[in-house]
Parts: sequence; structure tokens; C-alpha cells
Amino acid sequence: MWGRTITCGLSAAVLLVGWDQTIARSQGRPPAPPAVAPLTKAVWLDDLAGVRQHLAAGEDPTKADDQGYTPWMWAILTGNTPSVASLLDGIRTVPVEAHHMLPLAAGQNNLAVVRQLLQRGVPADATATGDAHYSALLIAASSGYVDVMKVLLDAGADPNWQDRHGDTPLMAAVRIGVPDAIQLLLAKGADTNQTDELHRTALTWAGRTGRAELVALLRSRGARGDIAVRLAATLSPRAAAEKGAALVQRSATTWLEKQTCFSCHHPPMALRVAAVARERGFPFDESVARAQFLKTRGLPGAPGAQRSLSSPEATLRGTLGNFASASFGNSTALSALIDFGAKRDDPDLQAVDISTQALFIARMQLSDGSWRHGGPRVPVESNDFTSTANAARALEAYGASENAAELNERVGRARTWLLRHTAATTDERVFRLLGLYWTKADAGEIHQQGEILKREQNRDGGWSQLRNVNSDAYATGLVLVALHASGQLSVSDESYTRGVRYLLSTQEEDGSWLVTKRAVPGTVPWFDTGFPHGKFQTISYVGTAWATIALMYAAPN
Repeated sequence: MWGRTITCGLSAAVLLVGWDQTIARSQGRPPAPPAVAPLTKAVWLDDLAGVRQHLAAGEDPTKADDQGYTPWMWAILTGNTPSVASLLDGIRTVPVEAHHMLPLAAGQNNLAVVRQLLQRGVPADATATGDAHYSALLIAASSGYVDVMKVLLDAGADPNWQDRHGDTPLMAAVRIGVPDAIQLLLAKGADTNQTDELHRTALTWAGRTGRAELVALLRSRGARGDIAVRLAATLSPRAAAEKGAALVQRSATTWLEKQTCFSCHHPPMALRVAAVARERGFPFDESVARAQFLKTRGLPGAPGAQRSLSSPEATLRGTLGNFASASFGNSTALSALIDFGAKRDDPDLQAVDISTQALFIARMQLSDGSWRHGGPRVPVESNDFTSTANAARALEAYGASENAAELNERVGRARTWLLRHTAATTDERVFRLLGLYWTKADAGEIHQQGEILKREQNRDGGWSQLRNVNSDAYATGLVLVALHASGQLSVSDESYTRGVRYLLSTQEEDGSWLVTKRAVPGTVPWFDTGFPHGKFQTISYVGTAWATIALMYAAPN
């Protein structure tokens, strides 16, 4: 052990073999991929001069590709703000079917793009795709992005908007714990007594956070009702980890039964928990682990990888498949296999030509040394540090010896990119640390990044996904595991024991940890995997997995 939301994580292979299958079958030949528009290619490569050149030549920024995305939508998806400005310059109005880009920009905290979309007639209450009816304001409030919230509210966003589960921006702001966001909503008329489908109010969530000042603020603005008093758990790290692991494996099994997509959350995290359970003497059903392993090893799959390697154009097309999630999804899958202990010469991996998969990942690297994360699913798939660290790790573990020179050069460029770029979120800082560790950077650089993470531990012993928001099990477990795996923190250190105490005190009676949703909902309808916490269950599943691993390390072997 190492020790998007736009759509669910289908493999590149699925998309590649989906090209015009009818024609291919009738002619008895493999289908050719649709060409990537030059304007989209310039956007993906951060080539602003190229974007302007193609626009000047008359290329249409509103022409959708086979995934339904236009060049300007690709620019928003990748966070390429300068390109967005150029691409939207000649567009007076944004088509109704593209209004879901406003919640996406809000979730990226991209204030400039939010303003540009509003100026072109996108309603302030435009909702995300999928079945959750998330407004841009609800998305921004879920991360406490106050400046974006101000712009949306000034443009007429409803402070009392409710999604299909009854959730409101005020509830979201209280969960994340940003007082300025809460005050802003209250000043704009947010109702403190709205209830969701489980009869929870903003006051209910304030009580769960344990922050008396938020409870007092809401009561001063008319909030009614009682709040539950949370009792700290008394389980040992081993007992708590056993309960968490049992939930992880049950939910992972249900995921495979109900969903065909790989996902970047269930199978990889189940493999990681299973690997540490095996190492540390915890119960975990080997048949469950085996099923998750077989699902993970098939991403992207040799046929799809081989097609993507047939030419630079095919590689770009494979990269942009599934709304550009190939870099992240494929590298995540291979990194999880490494955690599980699967070696390159294992028959199971040779059967899917793992080295070809690694080479496909290698060729998706950008010229600056990074790999893009694609459609943002915050926080799991939300930054290029995660994609770059996992991709570089996969090349070293699974690359073929005949490609060693190319792969070593690419790993070196990845290391240089990681060294040159500053991380902003906890996920970015974690994977900057892991990426430097995996690419064998200077020990001093690794130590320095570890110290940055240690200093961000909160008073309650936990870590937060973003600075100045509430601690949660996702960030806390992830940081503890990364610090321990990279040799920067022993389980006997005070920082680790404080983190363990935080996790033990916040675990639910059913063995889970509640982590609330920040991501824009995807196009795959939400469904119940048997894990607690309703619409928050996917990120709670990942948070529970990381917390469980952290506690496994802390428990006596």
C-alpha cells in the first residue's frame, strides 16, 4: 500500500469501440475515430494563440462534437479561463442545453467564467445535468465560494433553492462551516427553517458540526428546533476499522451488481482497503477483493489502448473520451492495482496487456509534463496533481522495458512539473507529496511538502478539504495515509494520534463517516449502494475507506 462530475467513469475502450459501430460491422473493419476539431485541440493543449488563430480562420466555437461538447464548453471543463474569454467573445447567448456549464464553473470557483456565462443570458439558477437538480448557488455554497455566491445572488439566484432532496444553499454553507457564506445567504433572505427530505434543517447541520457559534447565529435569525448532541465514540482503532471495512466491502459488491461503469471511487478504494486489511490482519472477503481487482484491471483494456496508440490523433481522441476522464480514470486504476500488490508480470495483468495500458497513459501526457484530470468530480477527480502523480507511478510500475527510455523521460518531466507548481487544496498537496515520493524527488522536497500538510492539521485533530472549512474524514484519512506511506509521519507521532482521535470521535454507529457532497452531480442517476448517507454516500464511501486505512495502520498488528 502506498503507502465529473460530468459522467460516470466509463473506460476509454468503451468509447473507442463505440464509434459508428453499425458502419464498422457492415464493412468488416474497425471504425475510424471522429476527428478532434482543431479548435478543441488548441483548447486542450492550452494553446491560446492557436485558439485565436482558429477563430480568426472562421472555426465555429459553438459546434458540438460527438460527446455534445463545443470548444468553449471544453475550455470550461478544463478550467482554461483565457480560452473561454476568447471563445465566448463572439457568442451572444449560450444554448439552453449548455446551461449546466454554470454550475460546473461555480464548482471550480471560476469567478470570471461565471460572470461571462451570466452576461450571455445563462439563468443564475441554471442547474447541473443529472437527477439532483443542483443549482450553481448550491454548488458554490457547498464549498464556501463566497465571491461566486455574491455574483450569483446579485444576478438573481434564489437563496432558498432546493434540490430534489430538499437540500438548500444555506444547509450546504453550514455543513462546510464558512461564516461569510452563511451570513451572505441570510442577508439575501435565506430561510433558516426549510427542511430536506429527512426533515433536516440548517440548524440540524449546525448541530452536527459541533460549532456552537453557528448554532447561535442561526437561532438569532429565527431557526427553530432541537439539535442532537453527538456522543464521542469509544471504539478502539481496530474495532472502528473493522466496522468501516465491512461497510466498504458490502457497498463495493453492490456497486458491481448495479453499475457497469468502473468508477474512480468504489473498486480502487475497495482494493486499497483490502490490501491493508491483508497486511494488517483485518478481515476482508478475498472473493470481494478479487471481483474488484478484475473490474479494475480491465480499465482501459488492451484493445482500446492499442487503438489510442495507433496515431497521435487517435491518442488525443482517446484522451478526450468520456469527457476527458481517461487520464485520471486510467491512472487511478493502475495506481490502485499497485496498492493491491499486482506486479507487471502477474498473469492476470499480462492477460490485459498492462504495459500497453501504461503506454497509452504515457502518451496522454501534456508537453509541460502533467496529465489532466478531465471532468471535475470534486474532490476525488479535481486536480492535475492527482492525475500526474498516479500516471507517473503507473509508468514506473507497469511500463514495458522496451519503452524504458521514453517512460523514464516522461516520469522526469512529471517530477519537474510537480516541483514547479504550487498546490492549493488538500488533495493537491497530498498528491504533490505522493507524486514527489513516487518519482524519487529530492528527500528535502518531500519532507518540505510533508511539513506543509502537518501544519494544516486543525484544532480538532482533523484536516479539511479546503482551508478554513470544517474537518472531515475524507481529508483526514487521506492526509494520514499519505504522510505515513511517504515516510513523513509515524503512527506513534502526536499528529497521527490526534488524527486518529478525530476519526474515532466522528465515526457513525454504523461504522461509516459522513462526508458531505461538493461535486457537481453527474449524468449517471444516483442510486443506493447500501452505503449510508443518501445523496452523500459516494464521497462518504471514499472518506470511510481512507479513514479505515488510517485506523488500520494505527491498530496493533
